[in-house]
Amino acid sequence: MASESLVTKLNIDVAATYKNVLDLGSNPENTSLSAAIVIADGSGTSQADTVWSDSRDYTVGHTNFDLNAMLQLNTDGDTVRTLNFANLKLVAIRSKESAGGSGYAEIGGGTDGGAAADAWAGITTMFKVDAAITSVYPGGLLVWYNPTGGTVTGTSADIFHIEAVTANQELDIMLIGDHV
Repeated sequence: MASESLVTKLNIDVAATYKNVLDLGSNPENTSLSAAIVIADGSGTSQADTVWSDSRDYTVGHTNFDLNAMLQLNTDGDTVRTLNFANLKLVAIRSKESAGGSGYAEIGGGTDGGAAADAWAGITTMFKVDAAITSVYPGGLLVWYNPTGGTVTGTSADIFHIEAVTANQELDIMLIGDHV
C-alpha cells in the first residue's frame, strides 16, 4: 500500500509602483507584500493532510458541499474516496470567467440565502460573522489561510456553500485541511 503525505506551498507576491507626476519631477512609490508559506503534512498548527479540489462550471443556483463527507476522485481516475475534514486551513477559489463578465459567485456557509443552522462553523473564523458570505467576481481570486484552521463540526455545522448568481461561473476551488 502506498504511503500518503501532503505538502502545500502558498506563495503570494504583490508589487505596485505608484507615480504621482509633480511639476518638475516624479516620486515613484514602490510597495510590496510577499508571503511564502509551507503547510507540512500532519494535523497540527501549520499542517494539513487532506486536499479537495474541483474545477467546473457552476450553473446559476446553489451547490452545498458537506465538509464532513466530500467525495474526491482518486488519482487513478477510477475510484472515489470520501474526505472528512476536521479543520479547514486553506481555501483558494479562482474565477475562470473573463474579468468584467456577468454574474459572480457567493462563497460561504449555509444553504439557500446563506443563513442556516448547518453552515460550516469555521466560516465565523474565516469572516468573523455568522453564516458569512463573500463574493468572487469574474477574473477574481479568494485566498484564505489560517494556520490553526476553522473547525468543521460533523453533522451540524459542516456545509460549504457556493452559489452562482445571475450567470454561470467557472471556478477552480481548493480546500486544504486535516481530517477526522
